Formats: sequence, structure tokens, C-alpha cells
Amino acid sequence: MITCYDRARLRQFLKNRLPEQAQQEITKHIDGCARCQEKLDRLTGNRPASRRGGGSEMKTPLPNGTLVLDGVPSGAEPEPDEWPVIPGYAIRQRLGRGGMAVVYEAIETRAPRRQVALKLMQGGRDGSRRDRERFLTDAEALGRLEHPNIIPVHEVGSYRGGPFFTMQYAAGGDLENRIGDAPQVPACAARLVETLARAVHHAHQRGVIHRDLKPSNILLSVPDPGTDSASPTGLGSYVPKVADFGLAKLLDSGAGLTGSRPGIYGTVPYMAPEQAAGQSNEIGTHTDVHALGAILYRLLTGRLPYEGETDLAVIKRICSESDTPRPPSRLRPGLPTDLELICMKCLEKKPAERYATAEQLADELRRFRAHEPLQHTRAVGYLERLRLWVHRNRPLAAALSFGAVATVTLFVLAIWFGIYQARSAERANHSAREYRLLFAEALRDQALGRFEKGDLRRGMLELVRALETAPEDAVDLRRTIRANLAAWADGVPGLAGPPLEHPDEVEAVAFTPDGRLALTGCADGGVRVWDAVAGRETARLDDHRGKVHAVAIGADGRYAVTAGEDGARLWDLATLTLRHGLGTAETYSAAFSPDGRNVLLGGGAEATVWDVNAGQPLRRLPHSCKVHAVAWSPTAPRLVLTGGTDEQAHLWDPATGEVIDSLAFARPIRTVAFSPDGQTFVAAGLSRSIQLWDTRSRNRLHSLPVDERVLCAAFSPDGRVLVTAGADKMVRFWDRETGEPIAQSLPHRGPVGAVAYRPGGKVVLTGCGREGRLWEAAPDRFPTRTLRHPGEVLAAAFSPDGNLFSGEQILLKGASTLRWWNRVPSAEEGQSLPLPWPVRVVAVNPSGNTALAGSGSFDGTVIVFETVSGRPIRSFPPQPGRERGIVTAAEFSPDGQLVLVTTSKGLVYLGEVATGREIRLEHQGTIVAGAFSPDGLHVATGGQNGARLWTSNGQPTHWLHRGKTVQGVAFSPDGRSLALGCEDGSSCVYDVAAGTVTRELRGHQDQVKRVAFSPCGGFVLTGSNDATARVWDISAENPVGRVLSHRGPVNAIAFSPDGRMILTGATLPDRAAYLWDTRTGTPIGPPLSHSNLVNCVAFGPGGTMALTGSSDKTLRLWRVRSLEEDGPRTRLWIETLTGLEPDGNGGVRELSGPAWQERRLRLEALGGPPVR
Repeated sequence: MITCYDRARLRQFLKNRLPEQAQQEITKHIDGCARCQEKLDRLTGNRPASRRGGGSEMKTPLPNGTLVLDGVPSGAEPEPDEWPVIPGYAIRQRLGRGGMAVVYEAIETRAPRRQVALKLMQGGRDGSRRDRERFLTDAEALGRLEHPNIIPVHEVGSYRGGPFFTMQYAAGGDLENRIGDAPQVPACAARLVETLARAVHHAHQRGVIHRDLKPSNILLSVPDPGTDSASPTGLGSYVPKVADFGLAKLLDSGAGLTGSRPGIYGTVPYMAPEQAAGQSNEIGTHTDVHALGAILYRLLTGRLPYEGETDLAVIKRICSESDTPRPPSRLRPGLPTDLELICMKCLEKKPAERYATAEQLADELRRFRAHEPLQHTRAVGYLERLRLWVHRNRPLAAALSFGAVATVTLFVLAIWFGIYQARSAERANHSAREYRLLFAEALRDQALGRFEKGDLRRGMLELVRALETAPEDAVDLRRTIRANLAAWADGVPGLAGPPLEHPDEVEAVAFTPDGRLALTGCADGGVRVWDAVAGRETARLDDHRGKVHAVAIGADGRYAVTAGEDGARLWDLATLTLRHGLGTAETYSAAFSPDGRNVLLGGGAEATVWDVNAGQPLRRLPHSCKVHAVAWSPTAPRLVLTGGTDEQAHLWDPATGEVIDSLAFARPIRTVAFSPDGQTFVAAGLSRSIQLWDTRSRNRLHSLPVDERVLCAAFSPDGRVLVTAGADKMVRFWDRETGEPIAQSLPHRGPVGAVAYRPGGKVVLTGCGREGRLWEAAPDRFPTRTLRHPGEVLAAAFSPDGNLFSGEQILLKGASTLRWWNRVPSAEEGQSLPLPWPVRVVAVNPSGNTALAGSGSFDGTVIVFETVSGRPIRSFPPQPGRERGIVTAAEFSPDGQLVLVTTSKGLVYLGEVATGREIRLEHQGTIVAGAFSPDGLHVATGGQNGARLWTSNGQPTHWLHRGKTVQGVAFSPDGRSLALGCEDGSSCVYDVAAGTVTRELRGHQDQVKRVAFSPCGGFVLTGSNDATARVWDISAENPVGRVLSHRGPVNAIAFSPDGRMILTGATLPDRAAYLWDTRTGTPIGPPLSHSNLVNCVAFGPGGTMALTGSSDKTLRLWRVRSLEEDGPRTRLWIETLTGLEPDGNGGVRELSGPAWQERRLRLEALGGPPVR
């Protein structure tokens, strides 16, 4: 290993007094030795400039006089007097130095006063002829090249007998310092090397071979003014430029250091084999191509193609035919194959196997970036290996192939071509299908995300697009999309008519009692009369000269009153003529008395009762503020309600004009309304809350929070629903009784200033901006029926013929009621059977003629009764006795002759319905689950000590999972398998005959409380306390459960009769049941909400109805709808429902009135919505 040189030796080197070979060795040593560089600095009286922002020294010099900038230097030389004084240039600092030359940063003292890099040969006229030749070669090569990615030469001159030249200043340093040892982004690396290859090709065209391409000779300069500063090469705003042509070979003149001299020149790790072997005559354009490949290899991997402890070791590797670089993908997995092939082709040992020109390399890199097929690059495959084997074994290959080639070649080629064509077509079709499938799935998921955020209208349109995009054979995906379209359509705020367009803001809306006409008041002073069915303007009442604030219509539909800035008007709707003017002061609100004889107007500082026939005021109700809202109670006793800016709601006796009560609010009131039965009134305004009050007691019933001020409110005709709207751009629906939000809010594009229910309660008219909108106001997201109970609903079941049974638990009472309804209930009335204990379990005989109820008390009683008469026919035990434990499970045998009962005290028995006889089954510990096999031949029980199989006459056959606590059991439809759910979170499937495990179902993190088989027997559903349900395809060798995520423990599970859907019920905080697709685990439709935990779920016969029972004391029935088709009618239906259409740019736009009407007529012609 060479040690550092002493000062005397370095002085001889500076004076060029050493032999040429020694001069070269010292130059090469200085290039890599910081200590010798420091000695050289001291001998010459110079110190390097500091880096920007720090005091560490620059890495100088570099070999062959290469210019290297380590960042943008700052600061001045400590001893500037030592710098050369060259006419026309002001030296600012030294940038770097090599063994041959020094480079300075300078400023031209004459126009154009550019910042340049000045390269001055060391030694002046004393420099060696060889150094002078190299220096001038560098200048000459750069001088004849003009390319945006090659450093240009500005001027060549001499100083003290030695040559110098100036070139463009590169402020960004060099590529070596920029990349370090870090691998680069493949696309950026490809673009960078493509750029360099085109610059090198430019040099080759002009007879210049660089021969020393490497990262340190790639400088980074600021882009020229007027060019795009964004670099696609990953170098920020810098432009890469090739520099240092000191080793260049000029083909036309034979000039260049190695033009006629043999030897090894260049930087070892980047040398081509012919360069490393000293074969000067073999050096050409392919030599630079090899160096570009080495640079690309370094960029992709952060390492050099060939590495070794010494330069000699590296040269030996480069020259060895058998030593090839490791493929970049082995050092950096995941690299694009095409880019790796390009890199390895550049590094081929034989020049002829590399790219013919640098331009050919650049074009291949461009094709790679454009994802186009490569034209000059190929991988070494089996055919290539065969060719090499033949080359090595020519006699044997000739003997083996002579007889076969002639007859087989054409046949093989024909077959190969046919297969290739078929596979290409298959791949193309497969790729197109996969793209459509992924795009459709993305659209579906995006739509479900919109549903969660409440944007149902856009979500439905995206679901239709997903359905149209999904491949026809994507059966599961299409099924989930159709199911969600049908399920979410019930909650979509559907349009009931075309937009009612106005020239100005809509301030007020009202319906006539028959619902055929609608009146709207506009800010332009006009009152318009609309056909509420066709959405067509039929007349206009023009008498106001300012904004119309309010519109009201009498109960008999004969008169209408309009109120605005210039007072109020009374109109005869039969003739559409003005009957009376009711004052000229600004009026904000109006309401008719129930008999239509009087009208109440609210204005400046009073509300006034007017006589309709006479058009005269009857009574004034004085206020201390503006009265913005008035309402008249529809029932006796007659009351009027007013609200205004005094932050109070006032109840008045309209007959006497006396105040009955005043209720304080936090902010001014903008709207008031009575419910149709007069028992409740609502007041709201700027307080961001909606207050519901009991009319008689004046007690506040509910305070409903909202985000913005409320501008209007109305009750549905049946009084069940309150609708409110305001500045939050939403129309909201509330359950009057519970105060809970229900249905789906109706989003608008601006504040909603008016809302009214159409008589019949199925349509709402809203005023927003310059439009009135008719909406379906009875969204079927409500349950079909809500059956209220005095206590918590713990169990419910359908009979095969559609009768419904439920059992309840009334807290703090020892009694409860078993209830049942014939068929799907159309009213809440049904039959009931009072019982002295809470009903915990309900089951129905498969024949439907009897049912049972199991006790939630410790007496363990089970009663069997007739479903038609309700008459009890059997009780187990026959007489009350000692405590037997809470009934945890009870079930009829398939023939209805036996009942299986399990209790919390370990009692298990089979009861004969006809005789009342009990057959005891010995199973120790608490028993929580039991089931009959479908054929009635076996019984399974599960509890603290595991599960046990029995024959139907009470004989034990197998212990299963002994020692574990089993929480749930379920037989497969064919009775051959038994699924168990365990307290430790595991589940498994047993072979009933053998008593052995056939499938382990692992994945839950907490106890599994519920298990069920699908009707086809191919899936097992499990519900767990870990807030998940899982669907297991047990036909798979290693079944993996699809996770159905909830927020709380899963309390109940059920398969639909066809097995395509799953229903799950969850406890707090969910308080809801959910529908899922069995095969994909995709959620279907909105949650089926309750206000407390869900205890039981079930599907009705045919799967068209879902049942949920909750601790909120309700049993709810939900419609499960399906989509009949997925053709053009579906898009027509959704566009008519939502009032939206695609805008062609990936967004949506509102349908105009004529466009909506045209779609509605087309849909009706096709048979209406495709749902059932």
C-alpha cells in the first residue's frame, strides 16, 4: 500500500521534475488522499474555500483536473494575493484542484459579465507536454460541442505561458456529491441517464469520445433563463451537464492522450473491458455506453458494478469474461425488469453486444419510461442458453439436431405462433377484465364511503356506474352492488318532481289542502302557483312590491294569504284574485285559524288577528319586538303561538288576546309550529337548537342540536315526524316522540328558507336559492313496522307461515307477556299471553301450530301453547318446584314432538310435548346452548365442560371440546357437521359421526357467543365479543374468516333463507343491526338502528323482511328489497330518484326540470323502478 509523500517529493511534483510515470502516480494518489492535498495546499499557499453553512473543507482535488463543486461555495480565500491575475476576469475563490489544473470561480470584468469557472493548467509554461496536451484536448473537445447538457467553453487563453479556458459555472456541484451511496428512484435514474446519453451521442457525432464518464464528471448547473426549472431527473431545478473531456479521444484528428499511446486511462470502476485492458484501438462509442451503464447501475443500486480492495483487483474483474456484475434486482428487489435489462446490456463484456450508439441507449430508456416495448434489448432465456450450449458442443449438437430440425421447425413454429396469438388475446382480455373489475370495486367502495358521510345522491350515481363497469362474470361484485342500490334507495332523499325554478330567492312555500297546488313566495315580489304533480307553473299573483316573506293557505283551500315587505294580501284561490289588503306594514309570518275564518299575521311589534271575510283586524297581540313566527293550534283549546326577537315563545288566547304563558329561549326565534294533534309545539331560531314542548304542561320534551340557525319547521300530517331546515343547507327529519334523527337528511346547495309537507305526508316542498324542490318525504329507511313492548325484547322468531312471536323482560317486575301477530303485522295489535316470568327464549314448531316460551327466572319453566288460540297445552316442569335455573336454550325437534331445554344450573332434558315426560341428559355445569340435528336423530349441548352429542332418546355418543366452555352450537343442514363457538375465541367444526374436528376456525380475539350454518352448509357464521362477526368458507382447506366489523360485541346472527345475506345485531355502542353479503362480507344498506342494544335478529320467510328486537322495548320489521335488473332502467331510476346526472368530467350536475321530467316518463314507460 502506498504511503503519503513527504514535502520534498511534493515540491518536486509541483516543479514537474519527476519522471512522467512518477508524476502520474502522485497525481492519482493526491486524488484520493486528503493529507497530501493539505500538504500541497500549504506548499502553494492556498487553503480551500469552506462549504456553505459550515467550516469543513471541500473534497479537492479530483483526478484529471475535473471540476467538482461541493455545494455552492461561499466566503473568500484567506490569501487572495496568491491567486492569478488574468486580464478580463476577477477571481472570487478557488473551487478545486487536481494534479494537472486548478479551477477558480471568476466573474468576467467585461460584458456580458458572466459567472464562470476558470480552469488554469498548473505549472504554466513549465508544465509537461503531456499535461498541456490533455488540457488542450479538454478545451478543444468542449469547444467543438454545443449541447444543453454539455458544459460550454466560453474562452481559451494563456497565462504566464500556460493555457487556461473558461466555461459555464455549475452552481449545483457534481452528481457524485448529489447521490452519495443512496439508490435513486428508477424513473428518475432512467431519465437522467437518457439525458446524459443524448449529450454523449452529440459528442460522438462530432468525433469526441469522452472515455472518463462518471458521476463526478457530471456537473449540475442552474437552468438557462426561460426554460422549465422543474427537472424530471430527480435533481431539483439543476440541469446535468457532461464535463472534463481531458481524456477525450478526438476521432477526426487522432488527438487525445491515448490517440497513439497504449496504456490504461480513465477511472477504474467505470472503465469498459477494452479500456481496462489497454486496447486503445478498440476504444469507441461503445466505451462511453459502458460508462453510462455503470452510472445507471450506481444510480439504481448505490453500488459500483465491479468492486475490489485495489484498482488492480477491479481491473481483473472487469477484464474477466466470466465475472459479470450482479443483476441490480438482487441488490434492490422490485426494480423494473426492462430497466435492469437495459443496464446489463450496457455492461456487456463485448462491445458488439452493447448498444450500438448512445442514442440507441437513450431511445430504449425513453421507451421504458413510456411503457413501450424495448426494441434493442432482450433477456437471456432458454433459447439463448441452448444456443450457447450448441456453440460449446457443436459435434454433438449437430448429430442430435440433424434429423429433427427439418421436420419439426415449421411445425413447432406454427404451433408456437398460434399459442402466442391465443395467449396474447387472452392476456389482453384478462387485463381489460381485471381493470374493469378493479375500477368497479373502487367505485363501489367510493360510493359506500359517500353513504357513510351522508352523500347518498352522489353515492347512488357512483353505484350505478360501478354496476355498468363491472364485468358480466363478476357475479359476487354485481350482486353486492345491486343489493346496495336496492337497500340504500329506501333512504335516498328522492325527488318527487322537477325543480320549480324562480328568478330570485324562494322565501316561502305552502300546499293547498288537496295537495294538487303549491304556492311559492319569491324575493322578486311574485307569488307563483304550481301544479304540484307536474311541477309546472300555472299562475302568478303579482301585487307585492317587495320580498314575500310568508305564504299560508286556509284549511278549506278557499283563501291564501301572502305576507311581505309591503304588508299582507288575502287571495281567492278559486279565481286567483285579490280579496283584501291586510295592512301595509312589513309582515313576516301568517297562519290561518283551523276553521279558516281568521288569519294571524306577525309583523313589526305585534301579531294581529284578522277577520277573513271582512278584511278587518279583530285583535292585536302586542309584543316588544319583531314577530317573525306565528302558529295557530289545530285543536281545542284554541291557542296561538308567536315568536320573535325578544327570545321568547308566547302562548296566547286568541279570543281574549291575553298571554297564557311565555317560554324563554337563548336566542331570537325564527319559526314555530303546532303538531296536527295540538299536543306538541316546536320553536327554533338562532340558538342552534330545536325545542319541542308539551302544549298543556309547558314542559320541554326534547332539545335537538343543530349546527346552524333554524329558519323553518313543519310537522308531518300524521304528526310522527318533524322536519326542520336552515342555514346548514340541510333538511332534517326527527322522530317527534323520541327526538332522534330519522331518515336521511336532504342536502341543498344553500340555506333552506322554507319547508312544507304535502297533505298525505309523502312529499316535502323546500325553498332554497332560486329553486323549489319536491322531495319524497317518507323514506323507507323507517322500519316497516315498530312494535312497541312494555319491556326489553329478548327473543323473537318467525313461524314458517309468517307469524311473528316475541318475548320481553320488564325490569323490576316478575311478570311479562308473550306476544304474537298473524302474518306480517299491519298494526301493533296482536295476541298476547301473560306470564309470571320474563320471556328469555322463543321458538316455533316447524309446523307452525305450536310455539314455546322459556323463562328468564330461576324456575326454569317452559310453556308450549297453540299459536292460533294462545291456549297453553304443556308446561315443563308440570308443577312449580325447586329452582331449575334460567332457561338458556329451548328448541323443538324437527317433527315437533320433543322440546330440548337447557338451563343455567346444568339441567338438560328432552320433553315430550304429548305426555309431558322429561328425559334427563347428564351434562355438568352451566349449559348455554342446545340444538337438534335437522334429521332429529341427534342433540348437541354446550356449556362449561365442553359440548356433548346425544341421540334423540337421550343416549350420549361423544364429548367434544371437553374442558373448554362452549357458548354456541349449530348443526349443518345435512346434520353431518356440528359447529362450536368457544369462550377462548376459537371455533371449530366437528364430524358428528366420528366426533373428530374437521376444521379449526381461528381469528376471534374474544369469546364466540353465536354460531350458525348457511342454508347450503358451505359457510359458518360466528359472532364474538371482540366486536366482529366472521364468515368462514369451510370448503377451503384452510378457511379464513371474512371480518364483519362492528363497534360493540355481536349479540345475534342469522343467515337469509337463500344464504346470500347475513344479519347481525350488536350491543352498545352500535345499537343497530347490519346486513352483509355472505360471500364478500360487503355491508348492504344503512344500519337498522335502535336506541339500545340489539338482542335478537331473524329473517322472515322468503328473506324479504328482517326482524330486530332490542332493549329499547321495540321489535322492528325492515323491508329487504332486491333489484330486478341492472340494465338501462336502473340508471333512469337512479337519475330520476336523485335528480343528478354525470357531467362528463367525473363529477355530477343537477338535472333541469325538462330533463328530469323526460327521464321520469321514460322510466314509467319501462315499468317504473326496477326494485321489489
